[in-house]
Amino acid sequence: MSSFQSYIRGIIFMGFFLLIVKLLLTGNIQHFIAPRMMKFMYVLMAIAFILGSVHFLGLVKKQGSACSCCRPQRKKRTFITYLLFILPIVTGFLFHDNVMDASIAEKRGIQIGTAQASTGGYEALIDAERIDIQEDEIVFTLGAISNDIDLFVGKEISFTGFIYRDSNTKDNEIYVARFGMACCVADSIVVGMLGKGDMVANLKNDEWVRVTGKIEKTVQNGLTFPIIDVQEVQEVNMPANPYVYID
Repeated sequence: MSSFQSYIRGIIFMGFFLLIVKLLLTGNIQHFIAPRMMKFMYVLMAIAFILGSVHFLGLVKKQGSACSCCRPQRKKRTFITYLLFILPIVTGFLFHDNVMDASIAEKRGIQIGTAQASTGGYEALIDAERIDIQEDEIVFTLGAISNDIDLFVGKEISFTGFIYRDSNTKDNEIYVARFGMACCVADSIVVGMLGKGDMVANLKNDEWVRVTGKIEKTVQNGLTFPIIDVQEVQEVNMPANPYVYID
């Protein structure tokens, strides 16, 4: 390996290290990975720093003599390989960290229920007359309601999400949705609940709202789903962390 290649690789490793540091300092790391994966990011950051330092300090042994007689085809392959690593680093620094929105939800589809409730939490939900869903309980609660709709029909519910409509929703229907993440953004899914009411007709995709209403049930394509009879809609700002996490 020539000294030039060693320095290029050092720059790449240090670039990844600095990119992770930037995401940690800005808090935007939560837009890409779930909290339980953070320990692996710290390990990756340490490895990138060590390997970058090793290359910069010239501690990597040269394999063979460095000469300028490499074949053009080999140089081209090497350049393309380095470019594949450099581009993600450059884009990570230059471009704003975008949050997934309704256009992504349209491609992935929405899941009404995804989680099995634990015994204690399940019983507490059944006993509650009003269900105010907190940020860290959205996936858990929506899953519990979907699994046993009849036990929750008639209860008042309130939670925050973004507006999503697909080609099948009517003018007086919306999905109040959130992106749920298990490990990283690549495995994220859209969780939410269908809502209906005259006051939702003018709401647009990607608007953030807190909806309050009564839980009812509806049948679509032979399947029974929970639905909110929307009684109140409050426009809110997008949360600092718009994602929810799946245990």
